[in-house]
Amino acid sequence: RLEKTLWRSVRRSLFAGRGGCHVLVRALKVVESQEALDALLEARARENANAAGNSKSGGGAASSSSGDGGGGDVVVKKGFKRRVLLEVREAVEERFTMTVDILMSDEGDEDDLG
Repeated sequence: RLEKTLWRSVRRSLFAGRGGCHVLVRALKVVESQEALDALLEARARENANAAGNSKSGGGAASSSSGDGGGGDVVVKKGFKRRVLLEVREAVEERFTMTVDILMSDEGDEDDLG
């Protein structure tokens, strides 16, 4: 639910013009916080996996391989930064297309008058 609200806010803020910049900044702050949280959780999972690997194998090469696989399997990164950039790109493309369509229709109306 948070994610849907966040992406909708990003998209709408880009269509709102100058008034939407505050919403966009708030949404980007949430994205930044979520990315930091993902990094923290990933680091903790890696530490836990390394500690578990060290206690089971007594250290050595086995602990490094369990740390690599264990950390990635435990924590699912949401990819907020990538998603917000995708939303911005899609919204800008949509806005650009709408603007070009409006300009093209206005140009057609002028041709009819002239």
